[in-house]
Amino acid sequence: MGFLLHLFFFVFLDVLGFSIVLPLIPYYAKEFGSPPSIVGALLTSNALAQFFTAPFIGRLSDVYGRRPLLLICIAGTLLSFIVMVVAQSIEALFISRILDGLLGGNISLAQAYITDVTSEAERSKGFGLLGASFGLAFIFGPALGAVILTNFSTRVPPIVASVLCLLNLISIYLYLPESLNSNPNTVKSNTKAENKITPPIPTTTQSSRWLSWWFDTHFPLAVMVAPIIPYFTMRFFFGFIFTLFETTLGLYNIDVLGLQARESNLVLVYIGLFFSGVQMAIRRLLMRGQEPIKEIEIIWIGFCVLGLSLFAWPWIAHSTLALLVVLLPFSLAAGVLNTLIGSALTKQAPQGSAGTILGVSASIGCLTRVLAPISGAAFFEKFGFYSPGMIGGVLALICAYYSNNHRLRQQ
Repeated sequence: MGFLLHLFFFVFLDVLGFSIVLPLIPYYAKEFGSPPSIVGALLTSNALAQFFTAPFIGRLSDVYGRRPLLLICIAGTLLSFIVMVVAQSIEALFISRILDGLLGGNISLAQAYITDVTSEAERSKGFGLLGASFGLAFIFGPALGAVILTNFSTRVPPIVASVLCLLNLISIYLYLPESLNSNPNTVKSNTKAENKITPPIPTTTQSSRWLSWWFDTHFPLAVMVAPIIPYFTMRFFFGFIFTLFETTLGLYNIDVLGLQARESNLVLVYIGLFFSGVQMAIRRLLMRGQEPIKEIEIIWIGFCVLGLSLFAWPWIAHSTLALLVVLLPFSLAAGVLNTLIGSALTKQAPQGSAGTILGVSASIGCLTRVLAPISGAAFFEKFGFYSPGMIGGVLALICAYYSNNHRLRQQ
């Protein structure tokens, strides 16, 4: 339990720093005279970089341990914030965001750590705690950023984020032990003979193997076993649907409801409260139960609720109050799905490959954060404000049908 609490604060501080800085990126770009398209490119560059490196980081953590990779990733995030503080050009901002993306495996490594130190019966509790810390940070981060900007310039929030990151780095170094051998189901090995999931890293004399090793790192066929493929599919579509909504909600608030920035931020806080709260509730509920949870029994229901909420969004939410009513079931369903899909992935992972599985999952999440903002903005502009909700709703109900079929096959 002590390790889980430590990870709770680690993820909270990590995401808090990120959420303090993220809303300011458009203002930094405007300061350098960049058009709106550059703002999108800045956000995409971070997701693309993480898409290519997240499985690589997860694979390395299966070989060398979670702790050293956590330290490297946190150090990379710290450096990216420092670059942002001193940035005097848009190119420097791109360097900052790409650097953070390249070493952006913090959350997937924390998930792998939870897998190492918990049994299958307790894993959903750990993921619920992790998700709750994520949600709470996204509530307090923008609020803290607003308080800072009330009295200081836009250069101060990344300084605060750097300090939080430094505290995280020191805390992990001093107090968090290696987890890889703490669970008998986790196998650590540095040789090919002992670990068939993780191939050895090519040396400088094996340059001809780099390309094939890169593909195996990002598309590890050894872990693409039949039971895990449906959960990767659910992860992709849930991430796409949620990011599609997240991207177009701001446009909807401005064009349809006429909300100001402060009011839109309060809507995000409202979503975050329920998103985080339901994950905490899942954790407490599981702590009282004696039987391990079967995630798929709840996942398909979550997709149903998510889809119906998205359908209702553009047709009903023509006032702020109506929007808040629609967002309640949406936020609860999203919190449930975010927790249980991640937990189910680790339970289906082949022995000794949890870090690899969660790295691939993080890479899938990055891919959705590249595709969904572009798609959502195009749908909104070309087909009107109804289209993102309709498309998201259809995809969610297809996922509900797909996950229910998977549930029935398991019975």
